[in-house]
Parts: sequence; C-alpha cells; structure tokens
Amino acid sequence: MMEFGQIGYTRRSHGINGEIKVEIEEPFEEVFFEAERIYLEIKGKKIPYFIKTVRGAGEIILRLEDINSREEAIEIQSKGIFLPINELPKDIDPEDNGQEYYYLKGYLLTDLAEGAIGLITEILSMPHQEMAVVNHHNKEVLIPLNEELIITIDTTKRLIIMNLPEGLVQL
Repeated sequence: MMEFGQIGYTRRSHGINGEIKVEIEEPFEEVFFEAERIYLEIKGKKIPYFIKTVRGAGEIILRLEDINSREEAIEIQSKGIFLPINELPKDIDPEDNGQEYYYLKGYLLTDLAEGAIGLITEILSMPHQEMAVVNHHNKEVLIPLNEELIITIDTTKRLIIMNLPEGLVQL
C-alpha cells in the first residue's frame, strides 16, 4: 500500500472555470510546483488529480484536469493535499515539523457546548503548547490544543471536537 504525506490543503474555489486556491506548507512548495499530479483525500481515500496549471504570487491558484466548473471545484474545497512519501524530500518528514497538530489547519473546530466555532487558519507553537488560530465571527481567537480539551479528531470530515472552558471563545 502506498504511503502518503500531507503537503497542504485546498481552500476555496476561484472563478467559474474550476480553479481552486490552495495552501501548501513551506517545506513542500518546491516539490508541489514540480509535481504532475497530487492526491486529494476524498471520503477517506487518496484520489489522484493531474495538475493542469498553477499560478499566483502569494496565493496559489490551482487548476486540475477534470475539474472544469465552480461547482466541481466546490466539491474539492477543504481537502488535504497529499503526495506519495517517496516523492517528498528525504530530509523533511511531513509528520514531524515540530508541531504535533500541524495537520489541523483547515479543520472545523467545534465545541461540545457552543457548536461550530470556526475554521482553523493557523497552528502556533507556544512555549508550553500549540494554539489553533480560529476565525470566529470575523475575529481571530486562540484555542489551546490540549489533549484534555480534545474529544475527537475526524480526519475524514476535517473536524475537531473539543470541550472548551466556558467563555474561552468570547475572550
């Protein structure tokens, strides 16, 4: 069975011709720009997609073969982007970038009491723990990624369910 490493994730559709914005982790940008195809995780399976075009300065905009409309691009929003481990640089381990929870970027953070809080836009390494940066009502909120607060992480649904202390989100 082929092993994969996550190098980024898809974001939002762009335009009407099937383009999509993507976020690629910095150590994997070079290998991404040289790749002929990527794998997206859809319903728990890694599905290959051939790259048609890549453009953009700052924001990367990707066009894949067989994705030709905005509707088709919406279907692949917020999906993990993977490459086979053997195609990744040997000196970079996608599972070990100094952050235990780096792969949660792009996941929906949900609280047991409050419900959906927002998408995780960034993972910050602090001296004693990692923090998720979440966009909640157009405001950035820092949420501690602490094992005691995490109830479950669903990689298929790109969802993290937590039991946050009361009032934490309102700070």
